[in-house]
Amino acid sequence: MSKSLIITLMLLLSGCSVKPTEKVNYYLLNSVPAESHNIARKTGEHVIAVAEIRLADYLKQTNLTMQLQTHQLYFSKNHFWAESLQTGIQKALISDLNAGTDSASFVDASSEAAIRPTSKINISVDHFVTTHDSKVVMSGQFWFKQSGADNTSQLQHFHYTADLQQDGFPHAVFKLRELLKRLSDDILVKANQLGSS
Repeated sequence: MSKSLIITLMLLLSGCSVKPTEKVNYYLLNSVPAESHNIARKTGEHVIAVAEIRLADYLKQTNLTMQLQTHQLYFSKNHFWAESLQTGIQKALISDLNAGTDSASFVDASSEAAIRPTSKINISVDHFVTTHDSKVVMSGQFWFKQSGADNTSQLQHFHYTADLQQDGFPHAVFKLRELLKRLSDDILVKANQLGSS
């Protein structure tokens, strides 16, 4: 057998043993551009600044996370957030909040529109994960600070869960996005209570 034939066969056999690289996936929480909401003040309209979202340390990396057991986390090697989770959650909430009310405008606290807000909302997220038992979980706290006032509204705790009907991170991201909508609904209820008091 010729030397070149043996080398060719070895290369072909070694090529068969190499695993193909797995596809890497990136996800956005607010993938559809938000409608442009008019943030110009109308009579009696409030501008509420949404502060940068505070995340638990384990949520500050780009890998999607799954809670395997009570104290064990898995960080995906192929599924990532396309932008920081802080930014993604803030954008999604601002979009949902503005879509849910005509009496206030919610803006990014670092934007020019937040120069003189009537109040500011702070949000801290402790959990934003998929679990081993086919659920998604989001929990944390939020509170308002009125402009020009020393008082802060009472800390509001939230804890949401939803069942997953499909396997995989794409469906989990969809369900996590639904939990953000539930949070925005609760924030609007509290904002309306503070506005009427």
